[in-house]
Amino acid sequence: MNRTEVKIDKDVFEEIMYTDYLEWGTLLGDRINDFWLENDEFRNNLAQVKIPTQLDSWFREFVNMYRNGNLNDDVESAMYEFLGITPKEYIEKEITKGYQKYV
Repeated sequence: MNRTEVKIDKDVFEEIMYTDYLEWGTLLGDRINDFWLENDEFRNNLAQVKIPTQLDSWFREFVNMYRNGNLNDDVESAMYEFLGITPKEYIEKEITKGYQKYV
């Protein structure tokens, strides 16, 4: 099937963007992970306030990358692949910034 004809479900995309969000802090070392796991207010703010403001632009970027053949042929696999690109960079940056304010 042609990539331009593939249906891309935004609800599935958004669900995948939150995959294993409690694990996000583990990407950044023990001290930052401890901060991430112990600081409910910061974690909830990132997951419930900051991430939702990014979802529309991430979805547009994903669709563009997928349609242009820059990601896996399987849409759902491509969503997980995308999660490791732009969202991961944003999440790591936000957690690191929050940790730096904390220490």
